[in-house]
Amino acid sequence: MDGSARPEVVQVLRRSCPYTRKRMRYFKRPWDESRGDEYDHWGTSVWYLEVDAEGGVSRQLTVFENGSVLKYDEARPEDRYGGLAHTTLDLEEDGFLPFEIDRAEFESAWQRKRTIVP
Repeated sequence: MDGSARPEVVQVLRRSCPYTRKRMRYFKRPWDESRGDEYDHWGTSVWYLEVDAEGGVSRQLTVFENGSVLKYDEARPEDRYGGLAHTTLDLEEDGFLPFEIDRAEFESAWQRKRTIVP
């Protein structure tokens, strides 16, 4: 063993740490483009993201125009339709700051929505 932890283990540890949990940020960002794949007919979408202090996405909810909903976290990082973002976000450079929401709004959407694919 080389001493490095798997990324999914690191994410779980980050989310469970009280200090890190307080530093999570939440975003609700509309995406005005469709998927561009076989599910393009789902239409545009709104993305809800829970992001840690390093810019890593730990929970992701995507609600599409046609009612489809995709939901990802460490317990369900991917499925046949997509997966949890594996990139680190630069919140300022990537233009996320105007779309910040509070934790309560994110949690409300997260609890209310379940994965639905027509």
